[in-house]
Order: sequence, then C-alpha cells, then structure tokens
Amino acid sequence: MAKLTKDLFGAANGEVYPRVHAAGEECPPELEDAAREIDGLEVEEPAPDADKAAKAGKA
Repeated sequence: MAKLTKDLFGAANGEVYPRVHAAGEECPPELEDAAREIDGLEVEEPAPDADKAAKAGKA
C-alpha cells in the first residue's frame, strides 16, 4: 500500500464523513488517484530480490 506525503481530505469506502488523512498514513486504495493529483503519494517499490523470485517461480 502507498503512503501519503501530503495531507488529503476525503472519505474512504465505508466512511460516512470525509476526514483529513495525514501525511505518513497509509493511503486507502480508493483515494490513491486523488493523492496522485496533488503529488501526495509515495509508492513503495518491491525489493529487487522479490522480483527475481517471482520470475523464477513462473518459469
């Protein structure tokens, strides 16, 4: 899951009222597009070893 680098005001699925999702919190998947629009999303890239292991398992 991606982390917020800026505060984002919005309501995630299941929430009745919008709230401030603070920088540093995990970003709900349904708010990731809004976070990208304000350049407020830090996407964690998988470790290089994990990619190699995944490819080795598929071969």
